[in-house]
Amino acid sequence: MKFAVSNTALPALNHLDLLPNLREMGFTGLEVAPSQVWADTWHGPNSASVTAYRHAAQNAGLEIIGLNSLLLSQPGLGIFQESETVKRTEDFLVHLSSVCRDLGGRTLILTGGRELFGITQERAWIACHAFLERLLPRIEEHGTMLCFAPLGSADAGFCHTATNCRVMATAVDHSSFGLQLNSSALSQSKESGHAIFSAIYGHLEHFTINEPGFVPLGDSGLVDHAAMRRHLSSSRYKGWVSLEQGLTAAPLNDLCRSVNFLTNTYLRKDNLSLSLMHPSIKPEIQAHPSQSIRSMPCWTKRMNALETP
Repeated sequence: MKFAVSNTALPALNHLDLLPNLREMGFTGLEVAPSQVWADTWHGPNSASVTAYRHAAQNAGLEIIGLNSLLLSQPGLGIFQESETVKRTEDFLVHLSSVCRDLGGRTLILTGGRELFGITQERAWIACHAFLERLLPRIEEHGTMLCFAPLGSADAGFCHTATNCRVMATAVDHSSFGLQLNSSALSQSKESGHAIFSAIYGHLEHFTINEPGFVPLGDSGLVDHAAMRRHLSSSRYKGWVSLEQGLTAAPLNDLCRSVNFLTNTYLRKDNLSLSLMHPSIKPEIQAHPSQSIRSMPCWTKRMNALETP
């Protein structure tokens, strides 16, 4: 079990100086939303800028594990639009796959671009299968893997449940298409029981810990994180677990709060503890919503290191 965090919790286009704080909190991996790094996600990620971002992460002690929020900066793209737009969507995802490869990552987590625009489920399954049959051979040579993120709500788009995503992965049966689960969608679609984890045992590529609205962990009160912990532990999942939350007015404060919640919930010391598999998050971190980041252990440790002769 390895723990990562998405850069969606950091200020867009200006967060390289904050990356060392993520490692001090205990994260060893970084998930990258392209629009958080490049204002122009089509032409911005050139070789020099991709290499620079990868080196910044490496110098902070973080491994880039993949990309998420792939189409956030491209709202006009989608799988179920007119043929020209669908082709541009395919080309854009191939482009991001090469960026992911050059950053050293593997997974491409797709959430957007799956709006149905009134077409039937039957037509959507056929169209999506055809789209993936064209796309996946093009990214296979990159060594990357596309995953549909369950969306939780049927209104959000195609393959909104974890079960839908599993059926699609089985139908496509391609090494470049995998399974992702996330705590927010599982709760919204009422799939937080162990059945879904049993059904994909040994095939889960990526797990995201998040909340509806991407608030800090525990703030929504809508996700049974204790159940998620039990299911991950009993299924012996050993891949990346990524924290995803949105930017707040105090990003480091709220990330420390989420780390504190993650430590107390997912890494609790007992026979189901995920820390028995991989104790990646530091249990000594304690945070409180009213605390300044300067009073938190993760900040104190950094300042002590800087002041040591």
